[in-house]
Formats: sequence, structure tokens, C-alpha cells
Amino acid sequence: MLEDDRFRFLSDWRMLLPREGGAVLAVVGRGGRTTVLSSIARHLRAAGRRVLWTATTEQPVPFAFREHRACVSDRDLRERLGAEGMLCVQGPATEGDRCAGLEPSTLRRLRAELCPDVVLVEAEERGGGRVVWPAPLSLAVVVGALGSATPPRTGGPASGRDANPSSSLLAELRAKLAEVPPGVRPLPFLTGLAAFRDLDAMFALVEGLWEDPRVAVVCLGEMLGDPRREAADARGLTPARESELPRGERVWAVYRAALDDD
Repeated sequence: MLEDDRFRFLSDWRMLLPREGGAVLAVVGRGGRTTVLSSIARHLRAAGRRVLWTATTEQPVPFAFREHRACVSDRDLRERLGAEGMLCVQGPATEGDRCAGLEPSTLRRLRAELCPDVVLVEAEERGGGRVVWPAPLSLAVVVGALGSATPPRTGGPASGRDANPSSSLLAELRAKLAEVPPGVRPLPFLTGLAAFRDLDAMFALVEGLWEDPRVAVVCLGEMLGDPRREAADARGLTPARESELPRGERVWAVYRAALDDD
């Protein structure tokens, strides 16, 4: 059973986000990485922050941007960031809608020249490839999909891997956390909350992540609000049942109750 007195929830998970001073936030992992990054960008813009969105590895141009800006002057980029509030800058186009990542040195120069409030970086290649961390780095968001971990069976004995099928997800997340540079605060962000029905198993996973002493908070969320995803969810449903679909994201930030004593 879940021991409620061991866990606390932040009133608003967005208080975890850096908001000024050219802070650099990198996102790695799988299971909704770009969606999490889009949500963070949306919240920062709603708070009036100027956001530079970029990548240090090859990525598609984010769907939030209709044009790709790579080979223009720093002055032009600075003016556009000031006028629009959010700007996407990636490397040269490679194939299809993909673009090369920026070298960390190029990213440092852009940060100094453009003076954004926050820099958002996709730092891992698609499919769980190599990670290229930007520097300096304020926060590393490590994304994992709860839906990829089947909750443990109940009502009977289990052994070996069957005793904890979510162990593979925990191992994957721990490995990614181990790659976060020393001195950088990591924030595990688990998506697909609606697909994970066993609360005991879910909070056991949270406690497993807390074994990394740098992890103080874990976010649990259902990242909705993307019109394309909601349209796909509604496909095949009658109009009457479409109203039953959830709308908008739901994110909870969980921390150890013992931290209140500190």
C-alpha cells in the first residue's frame, strides 16, 4: 500500500523551471521528450520569458515553428527573439525535416549574443542515441514513459523479472541520470500517467529514482493539449464520446516528505 506520509506534492510543478539569467535547460530520454519541451516553452512564454529553442544533436524542426532559421546574423536573430519572444535556431538542414545540432561552442556564443531568458535544448539523438550536453547547464530533464512499464501482477506470487516489470524503465532512467554532468540538477519527468494504473508500483518507481542523491523531485504527467494527438485519440469515437476525452496536461511534482524538515 502507498504510504501517503512519505510523499509530498508541489502546488505547481512549473516552479521547478529556471526563468531568467540565460538559464540552460536540456531534455533527454524518450516517451514524449519534444512534447515535454513544448510544454515547458509554452509555460515560460506565458510568464513573459524570452526563449531560445535549439538542439545539440540532429533533430526535426519542432512543429511549433513554421520556418527554420540557421544561416542569419546574430543581430537578426536577436531582433527576432525580441519581437517574437521565442526563436528556434538549429544547424544546417540534413534530410527531410531534420537539421544538424549546434556545437556547444556555437550555443554558448548564441546565448551570449542573443541574451534569452532561458535556453531549451534537445540534447539526445532520436532513438536514444548519443547525448551532447550544453554547457553551462542549469537543469537536465530526463524523460521516461510510464506506459512502457507494465504494472506488476497482483494476487499471486511472482519471482525474478516478473516481480517488478517496471525495473527495466527504472534501470533506463538511472542510466540516463548517471550521464547528467556533475553539479547539474536532474529532474526525472515520467509521461503516460494515465496508462499506469498501479499507484504502489508507480511510487515505488519514484522512490527508486530518489536513490540518486541529486534527485529531489520527480514529475508525473499526462502530456495532453497537442491538437494532433487529441485528434488521433478521438478518431473513431462518436461525437458524444469525444467529450469524455481528457483535455490539457496534468502534471504532478512529487518530493520526499522528509525534505519539509530541511
